[in-house]
Amino acid sequence: MKSRLLLPLALAVVFVVLFDSPLVYPFRLFVVFLHELGHGVVALLTGGRIVSIAISSDEGGVCVTQGGVPFLVLNAGYLGSLLFGALFLLLGARRRNARPVVLAIGAFTLLAALVYVRSWFGFAYTLGAGLVLSFVSLKLRPAATCASSGFRSPASLVIGCNRRKAARVIYTSPRRRTETPPPLSAASSGKL
Repeated sequence: MKSRLLLPLALAVVFVVLFDSPLVYPFRLFVVFLHELGHGVVALLTGGRIVSIAISSDEGGVCVTQGGVPFLVLNAGYLGSLLFGALFLLLGARRRNARPVVLAIGAFTLLAALVYVRSWFGFAYTLGAGLVLSFVSLKLRPAATCASSGFRSPASLVIGCNRRKAARVIYTSPRRRTETPPPLSAASSGKL
């Protein structure tokens, strides 16, 4: 349990240390974009429309809307960026979903840039972010699969597609770990 918490904790420490660095700057701008988009989406959902979205280089932004329920639209920024982030994490939690999720985020960012973003800096940033995300999605490898047996498992990422090794998967239960190979007939027939 402790080892599972070390990676997120280490990433959080690195993020806090590097927060004001140029390395994290594009991610902070993306959060500003999602914040402004949160206002816009709620305006659309409550019967309004998005007039424009602007993002500035000093990490400021504005979403101009018409109509909608003002109380909900005004409060939707922080909640919107939180919900977008949670949605991205849920959709991308499995490795096999990574490629389509990153591509969808990239395409959505490109669409929003073309339709709603009106500042030069914001347009350049969202267009660039959408293109980078789309390009990265095409470079992601699909989930590991043993083509000959159809065997799919997170373990196949580590052990590859060797049937002998694939037959020795470590099964984990909440209380104990045991090494239980599947029956030999299943391993030899390719029905894993």
